[in-house]
Amino acid sequence: SARASVARAEAERNDAQQRRLIALNDQLARLGVLNEDRDPLYQDFLHAWHDLPNHYINVTLDAFCIMPNHIHGIIVLVDAPTRHGLPEIVRALKSFSARRINRQRGTPGIPVWQRNYYEHILRYEDELAKARSYIIHNPLKWQNNTNQT
Repeated sequence: SARASVARAEAERNDAQQRRLIALNDQLARLGVLNEDRDPLYQDFLHAWHDLPNHYINVTLDAFCIMPNHIHGIIVLVDAPTRHGLPEIVRALKSFSARRINRQRGTPGIPVWQRNYYEHILRYEDELAKARSYIIHNPLKWQNNTNQT
């Protein structure tokens, strides 16, 4: 029925209200991490990414990819007794990963990330599906573009 359809759309919008697509841009060093198995910097970021839910109980992680000079990821914020906002979570991700990356490179305190980041609230399931597809296919597009030059 039309009423059920409207209610379902509203519920979907409310559920998706807390999903955020995050794209962070690397400031200095190209991470060069398309081959994740052999790159310790990739592993450092991967550890920081997967460790976020251990520090923030309102965080669930979704699709992500690491590009040579930026990342894309979907962070789902859920209701919890202690709820941290997205700026705090992104700050922690940047801080945790920068410490690990700088330790690996022997460059303590050197900035790794740009100060700002892009965020987009994914309000509907189709937006979430498009964002996931983009994140999954983005490394292949990058690799194909660099192979052509």
